[in-house]
Amino acid sequence: MKRTLITPEISAFPEEFHTFLRDAHIFDSSCSREARVYYIEKDNGYYLKRSPLGTLETEALMTSYYHQIGLGTE
Repeated sequence: MKRTLITPEISAFPEEFHTFLRDAHIFDSSCSREARVYYIEKDNGYYLKRSPLGTLETEALMTSYYHQIGLGTE
């Protein structure tokens, strides 16, 4: 997965994320036009997916299902 180092405006994210994003290297790891995927290089690393309201609902349901049958993470 490609990672491009970026410097996003932290104020564009919900306030609950500001402390978490501050002092972290942030990479754009997106592979679609519909959603942005950020890799946050902090602690052991995190992924944050950002998309218009309601567009990730199906993905969340599928992820939950795969977790329930033991094929994915929660």
